[in-house]
Amino acid sequence: FWARPGTDEWFYRCATSVSVYTGATGSKIGWLPPTATLLALGYGDVALVTSAAGDSLLTTSSASTAVDGGVAASARANPRSIRARTDGFAYVEHPACRVILVRLDGSSSSLGDLAPPPAGLSVTQCTPSTLLDAQGNAYYLATRTQGATVQDVVVKSPLLPGASVLAYDEAGATPNDWSIPSLYNRVDSSMLVTGP
Repeated sequence: FWARPGTDEWFYRCATSVSVYTGATGSKIGWLPPTATLLALGYGDVALVTSAAGDSLLTTSSASTAVDGGVAASARANPRSIRARTDGFAYVEHPACRVILVRLDGSSSSLGDLAPPPAGLSVTQCTPSTLLDAQGNAYYLATRTQGATVQDVVVKSPLLPGASVLAYDEAGATPNDWSIPSLYNRVDSSMLVTGP
C-alpha cells in the first residue's frame, strides 16, 4: 500500500491487479492510467509512475511530466526505496551509492554520494532495500561478527562529507525487543521501516 505524505490518505493494489484503490472508500482511482504502475505518492497531488512509455510524474488531474533520464531500475524494482519530498522524489542509486533527486519539473540530478559504512561490518552498501529518511540519510542492513556471534546492525549513512554510524545494534536485544529505537528495527531479513 501507499500513504500520501502529509495527509491521512492511503491507497492499495489487490493481488496482481494494476488498479489502485483508495483506502477510505475502496473505489478505484481514475487518474492512474491502466498501463502505468504507481511507484510513489508525493506531496500534494503528484505521483511517480512508470509504464512502457517511461517514467513520469502524474497529477490527479492527469497532467503528466516525463522524468528526464528515467528512474534507476533498482528503484523501480523496489519502490519502497523511493522517498517523497516536497520538491520531488529521492532514491538511492544502486550500486553507485548516490542519492538522486527527481524534481517536480521532471529533471533529475545527484544530491551527492553516501558516506561509506563504518569499519568492521559485513555489508553490501546501497542494496535495493536501502531506505531514505526525510533528512536524506540512507539506512541499510549489515552484520558485525564478534567472536562466534554474528549481530545484525542497521547503518545510517549521510551524504559525504558526513560519517556513517550504527543506528541500531542488536547486541543485548531480545527477539521481540522493539524499544531500541523502534524506528529502525528489522521487519524481516530484508526490509527496514523508516519513519518521518
